[in-house]
Amino acid sequence: MSTDKYQLSEVEEKTLSIGKCDFCDAEERYLKPLHDKYGDHILDRCFYGCEEERSIPKERKENFELLSIEETYRSQCHESKWEVSIKLNDKTLTIHLTRLNSETEAGLRREILQCRNRHEINRLNLIIFHN
Repeated sequence: MSTDKYQLSEVEEKTLSIGKCDFCDAEERYLKPLHDKYGDHILDRCFYGCEEERSIPKERKENFELLSIEETYRSQCHESKWEVSIKLNDKTLTIHLTRLNSETEAGLRREILQCRNRHEINRLNLIIFHN
């Protein structure tokens, strides 16, 4: 069976998180967050379903070098914005991330260095809701 039909679109790559499913306890799965009626996060489940092969990431490891992390904006209560530069295959890529207000450069650096490729770095982007 070919896995080509399981390729994710650019939008999906940027929005899906990878982690442990609370239903099947499998690690390294694309996740869909589940929320209660108040909007609070309660569980994560496999994005395509626990038995579906598409829920298992097939991304390759990329050897990238972290060049710089620069904070470009910080709100008083909600979010911080960061510009991350990496070197990948002799090209310099700039990734813009939104993180929580409490984010520090050292903490973000640790998270980026744990990523296996540029798509995982993009997934560090958080969606902050302003009420």
